[in-house]
Amino acid sequence: MSQLIAAVLLDLLFGDPPGRFHPVRALGAAASFCRKQSIRLLGNTRAAGAVSSLACIGAALAVSSLLLAAAAAVHPLLHWAVSVLLICSSLAVRDLAGHARRVYVPLTAGSIDEARRFTGYLVSRSTGSMDAPEMVRAVVESTAENTSDSITAPLFYAALFGPLGAVGYRCVNTMDAMFGYRTPEYLHFGCVPAKIDDLLNYLPARLCAVLLAFSAPLTGGSLSGSLRMIRRDGRKHESPNAGYPEAAVAGALGVQLGGPSVYFGRTVKKPEIGDPLRPLHLSDIPRTVSMMYAAAGLSLAAAAGIASVVLLLAGAG
Repeated sequence: MSQLIAAVLLDLLFGDPPGRFHPVRALGAAASFCRKQSIRLLGNTRAAGAVSSLACIGAALAVSSLLLAAAAAVHPLLHWAVSVLLICSSLAVRDLAGHARRVYVPLTAGSIDEARRFTGYLVSRSTGSMDAPEMVRAVVESTAENTSDSITAPLFYAALFGPLGAVGYRCVNTMDAMFGYRTPEYLHFGCVPAKIDDLLNYLPARLCAVLLAFSAPLTGGSLSGSLRMIRRDGRKHESPNAGYPEAAVAGALGVQLGGPSVYFGRTVKKPEIGDPLRPLHLSDIPRTVSMMYAAAGLSLAAAAGIASVVLLLAGAG
């Protein structure tokens, strides 16, 4: 439990390390290498995606296990510290807030082109022609979805399986972020990591939605509206999981998310989530970030509870 608390505090204080030192960058490089080699042997097929996924996840877990074993051989405190660093590397609380702020600040200053550039770092959709309301919607949607992907889910799996659970989850989620697109290049190869990611996020996404709902009153949002939208619109998203945290935030703020978005030059009509009780406003970005922070605290509390139950069951066994 102390590892979870320390990992969250470390992320809040320092955020992600510089790009070239970030473990997720190493995961991305390994995933790209595995993809290249598996396609060379098996073609751009689902089989290649499966082999690449297993190889990448296995390599990440093997390296992490060796680090933990080496640390334990030196001193228990070093093992604890390495465990904390591994869990922290799977989190992105401060970084997620920072990405949202980098869009919010130029939008408030009227610097549309700069805001578009930073919105592109958050979402995979095309941002070149986005207006201010579209960017606000993109940031709110991305922050809501990533509250699950980058906070609740890593803590959930760290609570269940320790630092290796967090590393394994982050590896799968990274591969889905890189390859889980319905484009000719990734349609078949990315299917397997996308399906694994869907499976792993099934419970955390729904837990995250409830935690976001209970965070709503802390930012002037509606708890009842959030819970109602989770029940009504959580299943509308094409992803089996992303719609739940988005519905929670939409209901809390009283806004509508979804609608037309441009991906790789093609306009996609995403399902509308929430009721448009009012138009989206710039202030919805910091309000969503505040909900994210509150949900992060609740996620930590939930993870600590899960970890305690795991320890009790392990002791009883």
